[in-house]
Amino acid sequence: MAQKQFSYDVFLSHNSQDKPRVQKLAEQMRDAGLRVWFDDWVIKAGDDIYLAIERGLESSRTLVLCMSPNAFGSDWVGLERSTVLFRDPSNADRRFIPLLLADCELPDTLRRFKYVDYRAEAEAAFADLLAVCGLETPAPTAAPSTKPKNGTSVKKSTPPTQTEPIAVFERKLEGHKDWVGSVAVSPDGTWLASASEDKTIKIWDMATGLCRTTLVGHTGKVWSLAITPDGETLFSGSDDNTIHCW
Repeated sequence: MAQKQFSYDVFLSHNSQDKPRVQKLAEQMRDAGLRVWFDDWVIKAGDDIYLAIERGLESSRTLVLCMSPNAFGSDWVGLERSTVLFRDPSNADRRFIPLLLADCELPDTLRRFKYVDYRAEAEAAFADLLAVCGLETPAPTAAPSTKPKNGTSVKKSTPPTQTEPIAVFERKLEGHKDWVGSVAVSPDGTWLASASEDKTIKIWDMATGLCRTTLVGHTGKVWSLAITPDGETLFSGSDDNTIHCW
């Protein structure tokens, strides 16, 4: 069965009193290349709020429930109802991720789920969140067996015009806001760096395709990159007439 296509990678469910922290998180996730449903970005003046939320949940692959004393107050009944679809084990294409923003007493319905501890907003916790929100590569479909039922051997035939492709598209890395002028791969092949006219450099995880971090410092377009053989240092060249060492 084909995987369901979603318009958003992440839906951020939160209480309005936690909005400043959640908006900061939404911006970080967006900069990392994820498609984020955040109410202030999607719901416009005159929209039916509840209908917009229902549509956002339906079109999102991952629900991140931001947990705090505020969330488990008067809004909890509504938040809990919105998590039912994602907590259903039969929905294999969806994910439910509780995110702890502040110390609070967890409802019984959430105690069995492992949460991401984001109380200190640590980089490691954000990396964990990105890892579980990242897209998965579908497992290859097994080729049909060529062994006949009677046990005799049959030579597998291939049409003479069929050839193996030279290259197969694997994934697209998105996050830059302007042209990408240069890409450099680490010596061990685990990460790559990209330079853009948006004056930033992004570091990408080769295994997941997610952005690890964004390097900001140039005041002009970044055109070139170079990585030392030990993979410890990155150099970037820009039309601001500087070379930065990272």
